[in-house]
Amino acid sequence: MRETAILTEQAKAEDKLYKEYSEEAKFGMKYVEPFLLNLNDCSHVLEVGSGPCILISQLSMLHKNINFQAIEPMGPGFYMFDSLIQKAQKDNLFKLYPSGYETFESEIKFDLIYLINSFEHLPDFQHCIHFLKDNLAANGRCIILCPNYSFPYEPHFQLPVIISSKITHYIFRKKLQLLRVTTTYTVYGTV
Repeated sequence: MRETAILTEQAKAEDKLYKEYSEEAKFGMKYVEPFLLNLNDCSHVLEVGSGPCILISQLSMLHKNINFQAIEPMGPGFYMFDSLIQKAQKDNLFKLYPSGYETFESEIKFDLIYLINSFEHLPDFQHCIHFLKDNLAANGRCIILCPNYSFPYEPHFQLPVIISSKITHYIFRKKLQLLRVTTTYTVYGTV
């Protein structure tokens, strides 16, 4: 009986998370889809910061002749994405690299690279700009969309952002310790 209650609670939490990220996927779809319509078959598309992979899953189902790849740094705070990612990958229409862009390597140049609500999480955006430039095809396009931080919220850890990540970490240190989250970041170069 207790196991059933736990599974039911997990299913409710997963459903809530799916609905939240589905809204973000709808937002991203509105801006990414027009660019995909102009791509040739066998074009290459990269999503940087794919979260639970809802957006890339939907796009890859609609555009089966385009090669989709995704990068998502799977660390503490991302455990709740596991079952959503497994569902998203069930049709095997895109390849997911569970790493940050910093360690991603590809011989492919991408016709489209997009970042939907992930650019603001980067510790060194200038380094990422270099990564994007180096990985775009000659006539490739890049879409970067960032949220409005008049209501800042960190969905990975389900916490409000209070002034800065250091202050937020201090205020919510007990909750973050339960998730085994640290505030260590590696900053890469400058432009």
